[in-house]
Amino acid sequence: MFSNPLGKFFFSDLFRKVDEKKTGNVEYLDFMKICDDRGIVILPVMIAPMRKRYQNRDGSISYTRIEDDMVLVDPNYKVFKGAGDVEESREPSKILAEIVDKISKKFESFDNFCKLIDEKNNGYLTRKGLQLYFKNLDPDISENEFDGIMKIVDPANSKTLKFYVIRESFKKVLMSNLRLWVGSMLNKFDETGLGLGMKVLGSDKKPKAKFQRAVIEEAVKSYVAFDGHQFNYFLELIEVEEDYGLNISWKAFAMKLREIMTRYDLRKPERLAEFFSTERISEEEKNNVELAKKKEESRHIELLSRLRQDLRILNKAQALRIFEKMDKNKSGTMVMNEFEDFVSSRFPDTPFDVLKKAYEFFCGSDKSGIKKERFCEVLVNEVELIDRDQLVLE
Repeated sequence: MFSNPLGKFFFSDLFRKVDEKKTGNVEYLDFMKICDDRGIVILPVMIAPMRKRYQNRDGSISYTRIEDDMVLVDPNYKVFKGAGDVEESREPSKILAEIVDKISKKFESFDNFCKLIDEKNNGYLTRKGLQLYFKNLDPDISENEFDGIMKIVDPANSKTLKFYVIRESFKKVLMSNLRLWVGSMLNKFDETGLGLGMKVLGSDKKPKAKFQRAVIEEAVKSYVAFDGHQFNYFLELIEVEEDYGLNISWKAFAMKLREIMTRYDLRKPERLAEFFSTERISEEEKNNVELAKKKEESRHIELLSRLRQDLRILNKAQALRIFEKMDKNKSGTMVMNEFEDFVSSRFPDTPFDVLKKAYEFFCGSDKSGIKKERFCEVLVNEVELIDRDQLVLE
C-alpha cells in the first residue's frame, strides 16, 4: 500500500510534521490528505482493513504501527529523521521504571493510583485510561513505547486491567529500588556502627512485640532519603503490613528485611545479626567482646611465637637450614602448602585460617611466597611480632 519510491523514505516524516504533540498518531482526515498529496492511492476496498489495523479508538491513525509493518515488508525501509522529529523509541522497561518511580513519589500506594484513575469505580482500568495517565507522567511517550510497556505490564493483552495485575507488575519494577534502599541502610550502618534494632529500641530497655509505624519509619529514614510516599512502597515490597492501630510487628519486619538482605548476599549473617540486634550490653561486656575479638585476630602471632620457641633458632644460619628443609622443591620461595606441612607437623591442631594469617605475615609485602631473607628476619627476632614473645605464651 505504501511502497512507492518517494513514500518509502519520506512517508513517515510527513506525519511527524503534522503530529506536533509527538503522539505517534494523526487525525484520520490528515492521514488521508497526506496519502493523497503523496500520490498514494488507497482503494475503497482497502479502507476498511486499513482502518481496522491502524485506527485507534478515538479515530486517529497510528502511523508508528504503519512504520513497523513497513519494516516487516521491506527491511530496507528507513524512517527519515529531520530536525525536531520524534526520537527513536526508548527502551520500554526503562520508561516503565521511570513512570513507576514517579508513581511511588506521588501516590500513597499502587492501589491508590489505580483507584484515582478509575473514576467510574469499575474496579479495573482500561488500556486507554492507563495510556492517558502515563502521558501525564511522561508527555513524550509514543504509541509504540506504550505498546512495549503494556507487553511488560499485561503480557495477556487484556482489554481491561485488574488492579492486582497492575500492582504486581509495578512491584516487580520497583524491586530494583528496594535493593538500593536496603543497600543504603547497610552502608550507613557500616559508617556509623548504629544498627536498626537499637534505633527502633530507642530509650526502651527491652524490645516490644510491636512498634508504632512512625517509630520504624523514623529509624529507616535515618538511613535512606525516601522521596514522597516511598516508605509506603518499601513496606509493600518487603510484604509487611501495619495493624489497625498503626503498629508493625518487629519480628515480622526484621525477618522480612533480613530475607531481602540475605537473598542479595549484602552482608555476612553475623553482620546482619548486629544490624538487627536489640540487646543492650554494658561497657564491661563491650570490653570483653573487644578483647575476645583482638585475641582471635592475634592467634597467628601466637602461633609464630610458639614456632620460634619450638625451633630455638639463635642465628641466621640455623634459620636458613630450616628454610631449605621446608622448601621441598628447592625453588627459593616457600609456598603455602610447604609452610602448612611443616607447621602442621609440629602443631597439628592449628586451624587453617590461623595458618594462612601466619603465612601471610611471613610473606610480608611479597605475596608470591616466603623468601629466605624474610623467613630468617622473622625467626631470629629482627622482625618484632610483639614486645616480647614470652608475654603471648603466658
